[in-house]
Amino acid sequence: MAATSRAGVTTLDEFVRRARARPGTLTYASCGVGTAGHVVGELLKTIANIEMLHIPYRGCALAVQGGLGGQVDLVITSATSGLAHIGPGGLRGLAVTSPDRLAAAPELPTVSELGYAEMSIQVWHGLVAPANTPGEVLERLQEEVLRALRNNANRSRLTQVGIDPPFGTGEDFGALAKSDNAKYLDVAKRARLTPQ
Repeated sequence: MAATSRAGVTTLDEFVRRARARPGTLTYASCGVGTAGHVVGELLKTIANIEMLHIPYRGCALAVQGGLGGQVDLVITSATSGLAHIGPGGLRGLAVTSPDRLAAAPELPTVSELGYAEMSIQVWHGLVAPANTPGEVLERLQEEVLRALRNNANRSRLTQVGIDPPFGTGEDFGALAKSDNAKYLDVAKRARLTPQ
């Protein structure tokens, strides 16, 4: 979550206070309708009891550009899209929605640290295969992926762009996907998101 120069704030709490003082006048950009940023923005509205207008862009890069151009007050995007633009003359980092601080931006607090634990949403990436893929093929794929993630150069590059890769098995990933699916359905319901 990053504030734009237009918002003129330096913390998430300051943004919330400004939104309460000016109901319905502040805007937030996301990477599109139904994305994690959209869900987080709607949760922020619900949890903080504020009104702000959602501006969905057609992708994270465009949402960030909208923020840099002063078209919105807040940008909620992926770390891989936003971190490079945080700093003087760019966006002001307010928080990350991951459970832990990011290695690439340890100065940014988590939403949980700021009292917004319900907004803790982590975007993950995974490798999937057809359900009928033979077990030995799945094992080999898992071995190769884990080998790539253990490579210091690969791990360093991922960390630099805001991805802190875990070491997990296919079963771990399946369990995460299943639990997150249930969690995000509940989140979407609480945030009153409707299919579009």
